[in-house]
Amino acid sequence: MGFMSIGWNFFKSSHGNGAVDGVGATVKHLANDSVRQGADIDTPRKLFEVIAAFLTSVHLMYIEDQDFKCSKGTTSRDVLLIHGTRSIHHINCTDEGVIVHRSDCVVS
Repeated sequence: MGFMSIGWNFFKSSHGNGAVDGVGATVKHLANDSVRQGADIDTPRKLFEVIAAFLTSVHLMYIEDQDFKCSKGTTSRDVLLIHGTRSIHHINCTDEGVIVHRSDCVVS
């Protein structure tokens, strides 16, 4: 998809929650409002088409089912289990197949 690097920060108060949850809540809210106003959302494609116009600060991408299934065979079978995930506060990936994580939390 053209990403140069991926990083994610976890905070104790919301370990595993954050911006993604906010986007998900916004998507659900917009979908509910659209249905109440008469929109017919009966497929994932239709959901994307209806709400994408309303989200100006978030870039949504729609991935066709066949493209998603095509990428399934490209994942590595040698994925290692990361122990102690609750103590991890930051993960970063800049190279294919390499994930760096940090357990310390620096607050300034």
